[in-house]
Amino acid sequence: MFATGTPGPKRFTIPLRVALAVVVVGLVFKIQHWPMAMALVVTGASAIVLLYPFRYAAKSEKTFLDHVKLGLAILWPASVVFQQIHWPYAKVIGLLASAFGLVWITQAGVAEFWTDEQRSSPSRWSVALFALGLVLVSVGTLFRIQHWPFSTVLLIAGLGCCGAWAVVEFLLPKKQ
Repeated sequence: MFATGTPGPKRFTIPLRVALAVVVVGLVFKIQHWPMAMALVVTGASAIVLLYPFRYAAKSEKTFLDHVKLGLAILWPASVVFQQIHWPYAKVIGLLASAFGLVWITQAGVAEFWTDEQRSSPSRWSVALFALGLVLVSVGTLFRIQHWPFSTVLLIAGLGCCGAWAVVEFLLPKKQ
């Protein structure tokens, strides 16, 4: 189907991103003590555990980092679910996931997200949106720690800005 050495299209990219977003939203719900937090976390994590092996299996030539990413994609969501449900061995699974994460970060790093040749550098609006989200989340966290009013509003606004930034940068197609 593809020439040797030419990577094929990545499978299940959008569903995996949606599942990861569901996990993050569920964890925010958990922090805020809102209902349905557990259902969101378990649903998103289960989707990652179920979908990523298909993406892994679709690769014709697998490298060491592909195996590491598979371990990370299985162990990290499993550890999140085990911790949320308070099942035994949650810490052991979390430590294994951390080990896979450290190997991945040291070998590939987060630059893997930005090595796409078709991606241009972020626009000023994108950088401003991310910076605004970061400031709002930081201030909201400080307000939460100090038990000051409006912490929830600041956190939601900041996470909304960061979510909008992620959609703009990673999900919407870029103009050439």
